[in-house]
Amino acid sequence: MADKDPQAPGILEQARNLFATLDKPRRPGYIGQIPYLLILRWFTFLGIVLRFLLHSREYDGRVVPVVAASLVALLVAIILTKWRIDPRRGSALWKALVVVVFDTGVISVAYLSTQRLQSDSFLFFFLPLLTAAEYLTTAWIAGVFVAITAAFYAIIYHIHFVDHTADMTVREAFLRVYLGREFFLCGMVCTAWYLFQRERQQQVRLENALDALDRVSDEAQALFTFSEQSDQLFLGEDLVQEAVT
Repeated sequence: MADKDPQAPGILEQARNLFATLDKPRRPGYIGQIPYLLILRWFTFLGIVLRFLLHSREYDGRVVPVVAASLVALLVAIILTKWRIDPRRGSALWKALVVVVFDTGVISVAYLSTQRLQSDSFLFFFLPLLTAAEYLTTAWIAGVFVAITAAFYAIIYHIHFVDHTADMTVREAFLRVYLGREFFLCGMVCTAWYLFQRERQQQVRLENALDALDRVSDEAQALFTFSEQSDQLFLGEDLVQEAVT
């Protein structure tokens, strides 16, 4: 009989353990152990508040809307700090959608309150877009982007009537302000969607590879056990023949 490698099943088990360490999906909203999406949410809230405090004279007569928006942003941030959205539960979809709706409303009010056509407040729209990309499916992400696109256009259309510092027609506001910023937001959400989709696909491949390795390991162990039993059987026959002779 040829010599067997008794360590073969052990090697497969070590390979399986290695795959198992890789088969740990990233939690949505996290980079490693860092809750980056929650941190960005708190910075968004602070950005709205600081903008109001530093330019308080510009908010004459519009204090109530921006304060209300800030309080809603604070409340959502506190809730998500204490109770995270668990993507493994069926309620994750509607919870993420509710958060996206509140974020979009808060940012729209904050942008409108500035009454500045070229305000950088549009950058805050990255928060609901990233939230959608992290927790929602492709169809819902597209729907959220369309809704934010419509809200952004409505904001630009309304502000261009009241912002006397920007002497633009609707067409000029669309081409010079809206279009470039919309392209930026589109590029950001498409990049996030692509990266997260690739990550999920790689995770599926890892899970399939781990399942295949489990099957190979079980088959190798069964073959190894059968080989040992066969050796014992032939060894018993050889001993009997030696005893007879």
